[in-house]
Amino acid sequence: MSTNRNNNHEEVLKQTLNDIKLKFTSNKDNIIFKKDYFKSLTSLLRYNNEISNIIFFKKYLHEIVKLKEYFSDSVLEQEVIWQIGKLLNKIIKSDEHDPNDLSEIMDMLLKFEIPKHSILFKFIYLNVYDLNIFDHKHLEILLNLKISKLPEELFKAIDDKGEKKPSVAEIILKNISGKIFELKKIKLLKLFIEDLIYVEDKYKNIPFTNYLISKSYFLINQNQKAEKILLKYLQKRSKDFLGWELYSLIVNDEIKKIQALCKSYISNIDESELVNIKIELIKLLIKNKYLSEAKSLSLKLPLSFRNKNIKIIDILKNDNIKFNKNIHGFCYEKSLPLLSNIFEEWSENIGIVYGVNRDKDLIQYVVSDKIHGVYKAFNLKKFKVGEFLSLKIQKVVGFKKIKYNVLHVVKSNKRPKRSIYKVSIDNLVFKNKKYYLGKVEIDHKVVRKNKFQINDKIKIKAIKLPKSNNSSSKWRVIDLNYQK
Repeated sequence: MSTNRNNNHEEVLKQTLNDIKLKFTSNKDNIIFKKDYFKSLTSLLRYNNEISNIIFFKKYLHEIVKLKEYFSDSVLEQEVIWQIGKLLNKIIKSDEHDPNDLSEIMDMLLKFEIPKHSILFKFIYLNVYDLNIFDHKHLEILLNLKISKLPEELFKAIDDKGEKKPSVAEIILKNISGKIFELKKIKLLKLFIEDLIYVEDKYKNIPFTNYLISKSYFLINQNQKAEKILLKYLQKRSKDFLGWELYSLIVNDEIKKIQALCKSYISNIDESELVNIKIELIKLLIKNKYLSEAKSLSLKLPLSFRNKNIKIIDILKNDNIKFNKNIHGFCYEKSLPLLSNIFEEWSENIGIVYGVNRDKDLIQYVVSDKIHGVYKAFNLKKFKVGEFLSLKIQKVVGFKKIKYNVLHVVKSNKRPKRSIYKVSIDNLVFKNKKYYLGKVEIDHKVVRKNKFQINDKIKIKAIKLPKSNNSSSKWRVIDLNYQK
């Protein structure tokens, strides 16, 4: 009984459509006929919104697209877009569809103006994305729809119990970018750049947008633009090994390539992600006669890759070529000129070393009561407690605290601030069972070892340790000299 009722309803809809179509054909300028024709087609579109009826769905959708040449109504068109989205949603949940049918529907979808930042746009875009089809056709549709038109809430980082996780838009960008870069189609890359520039300008919380823009420019051979954008990116994310690898591909100068690959290598502790970087770096090191370093780096390649690059490895088998045991230190030194150039315009901070952790290759530094931290160093022998540093520092505001990334560091002759580095001559006093030089407490053992007496004049050099408050400042004494 139900089937008969449905069939009767469909026949009524079809008959209504035929009657209205005749009126419309006789007078295409009549606005009422146009609107009735559109409504009738939409009713049949809704009725045939099933994968099994996709042929009829396409037929009525095609008529609607043709009718748009004569008539436009945003409310009615939104209902059509909803119906397309619903069918796509059904396709996602089922494998029962012809790719050609899907392709035709997608082509017709692009004929409609979908309100940007709307729930409708979100519904359509996510349904197209969730098809998980990333061939040229579907990527072009996603890029024409434009991710930048998604509602703003999809660009906001997700707060998961105090932990910030990537936004929906960030995840989508990551996934589609890899597919776009694999295809290397100029049309897709240009569409991608256009959308990314808007996203970068409006949503600063997505960290890698400029990297994607730069790589897109590189793939369409616009290297000057690629380099300019990438340098902006690397100034903010100086530890991104992929960014430095891309820089090595963009620049033509071999010395800069080595510098960039060296920085890329020391920016990632996961050796498994660095195989291609190491191979390219080894080739350049051999070409530029850094054979000891190339030999050391070659041992860090998996055996399978050494076998694939046997010609390179054979060059390094010569027993006269010694190993450079500190390949990280070599790469650190090599990358410094490049970093110095990139961060040249950044303001200089003068700090001082207050600790060296040799087990973890860490230098502890302090610039002021607020600015202090640690950085990874691969040349610890060059630094000792009390040495002055010239640092280029990036302030990073985290979810719970502020930290400082050291972008570039060299030794300095400039003196740090007096608030953190004390040099004075004071009389040794004893009060409250403690020894003091000025406000700096001196350990009993140090006094006994140096045979200091109360009221002795002593020259002191000391570093104020981080996280000291004014009422109970803690100092590390680095030098004491008796003054006659």
